Amino acid sequence: MKIKGKFTPQTKIYQKDWVALHPLSLQSSTDFYYIQLSNRILKLLEENIAVNEFSSSLKRQFAIVAAAYFEDVISNIGVWKGFRQIHFDKYGRYLPFLETTDDYYLDEINPEDIQFLIWSILQFDVIENEELRFLNIENPIISYVSLIIYEILDKEYESAPENEAFYNAVHSPRLASDFYLFREFVKWIHSKSYLSGLYPEKLINSQKEKLKNSTDDYFKKNYNAINYAISNSMIFTSPCSPLAISSTEWFAEITTDIKVKEIAKSLEYKKTANYLIVDFDEDVIKVKQIDDQSVMLDLDANSLESKEPFKTSNTVTCELAYFDRKWQVNGMAAFGLVDDKNNLKQDNLKQNEIESKIHTYQTTLTKNNGSPIAFFKNAKELATFLLKLFPDSPRDQLYPKDMKNDENIVVFTHPTLGLVMLPDMATLIKSKNNSLYNNRDASDHAISILCGAYVCPRVLLEYLITNNLIPDAYINSLKGTEYGRKLVQKNLDFIIRFFQPELYSL
Repeated sequence: MKIKGKFTPQTKIYQKDWVALHPLSLQSSTDFYYIQLSNRILKLLEENIAVNEFSSSLKRQFAIVAAAYFEDVISNIGVWKGFRQIHFDKYGRYLPFLETTDDYYLDEINPEDIQFLIWSILQFDVIENEELRFLNIENPIISYVSLIIYEILDKEYESAPENEAFYNAVHSPRLASDFYLFREFVKWIHSKSYLSGLYPEKLINSQKEKLKNSTDDYFKKNYNAINYAISNSMIFTSPCSPLAISSTEWFAEITTDIKVKEIAKSLEYKKTANYLIVDFDEDVIKVKQIDDQSVMLDLDANSLESKEPFKTSNTVTCELAYFDRKWQVNGMAAFGLVDDKNNLKQDNLKQNEIESKIHTYQTTLTKNNGSPIAFFKNAKELATFLLKLFPDSPRDQLYPKDMKNDENIVVFTHPTLGLVMLPDMATLIKSKNNSLYNNRDASDHAISILCGAYVCPRVLLEYLITNNLIPDAYINSLKGTEYGRKLVQKNLDFIIRFFQPELYSL
C-alpha cells in the first residue's frame, strides 16, 4: 500500500504556516511539537499510494488542519467545541451528516470530527474550482484518510502538550476592556482559524482586488485606509465557519470569560450610515442617525484618531460596533456637512421602495390564492399572471427581456423582496399547485438548489425547506437511494449555509 515518496521542502509545513492559524500570529513553546506532528501526518499521506488521487496541496491541508484540530482539543481552546455546540443548538445533532454513538467523546478527539474536516477541505476545493458537485462525506477514500490521521493522533493523545499561551490569550479577560484586542481575536476566528472556512478570506481578498484595480482617484489616494476599513467591516458583517454564522456568535461559544462572552453575545453592528453630530466632549460623541432620527447613539470618542474634524463638520459617516455599552467607530470615519434636502430625497426613495415591495407582496397573495409561490411553463404564461397583478403595466415591461424564451419559471414573493422570477427551476419543486414538477428532474438536480446553482434569495430557500418542497434532493450513497435522500433531507439548512454563506451576510 505504500511507496517511497519524495518529501521535499516544498511540501513541508513551517513555522510561518503554523502561526498563521493563531490569533496575532501567536508563537508558543509547543509549536515545534505540533509542526513536527503535522509533517509526520503529511509524510505518511505522501507515501501512501491509496491517496495518490489527492494533490500534495490537499494533503498538506489535511495535515495542518488535523494538527490544528488536535492542538485545539488538547489545549481546550474551544474552536471545534464552539462550532459543534452551535450546530447542536440549531439541529439537535453534534455533527453535520454523521451520526454519533456512545463512543463519541465530547472532550476528546474523534474519527468523525476528522472525517468532517477532511470532507470540508475537499468540498471547499471543489467550490474553489467553481464546480457544482456535492461530495458524499461517507465516500470510502474520505473515511480512509480520516482513519489514517486519527490513528496517528490517537497514539499521541496522552502525551501531547497543551498550548497554554494560546489558551490564555483566547480566554483572557483583557478582551473585555479593549475593543481593538477583542477585534483581533474575532478577526482570527472569522478568517484565520483552521475551521473558519473558505468564504471569509476569499471575500476579503476579492474586495481588496477590486479596490486595487479601481480607476477612481479617491480610492487610489486612500487605498490603505479603505482597505483597512473593508477588512475590519467584514469581520462583523460576513459570516464564517462551515455554519455561516457571525464571528461574534462563534467567539461567544469559545471564550470562557463571562464578561467577554456577554460582550460577544450582545455585540451589535451598524453598517455604513450618516450621523448628525449633536454634541461631544473628550469621552463621548452624541450623534443622531440622519435617515432615522429616532436613533440616538453615544460614540466612544477614543475610537476616532482625531477630534479635529468636529470643529468644521456636523456629520460623520462610519460603521459602528457596540462594545461594552459604547459604540466604537470601526474602520474609517468621513466627516462633512449635512445636506437636508438630499437626505430627505434619499429617505423618500427608500420608503417608496419598501412600500412598493409590500404592496407587490400583498397583491400577489390576493391573486394567487394566498400562496407566495407560483409556477409557469413559459414566459407567455408568466406574462398573463403578471398582467393580473399589474394591469396598468405595458406587456413588454412585465419581466426582463432576456426571459422571453425561458421555461419552467418559479415566481416567489415576500414583503422584503417584492417579486422574484427564477427560470428552469419549476420541475424541481414538489408542490400540490405545481403541475410542472418532474420526479426524475428533481432526483437528479434538486440538490443543486441547495448548492447555489440558482440565484435564490434566502427567504425562498427557507420557504422550500419549511414546506418540504424539495423532498427528492439526495446524493448517491453506497447504502442506497433512500439513505442518500435522508442524509440530505436531515441537513438541508446546513448544506445551504455551507455552499451559500453569502446569504447570511449582515
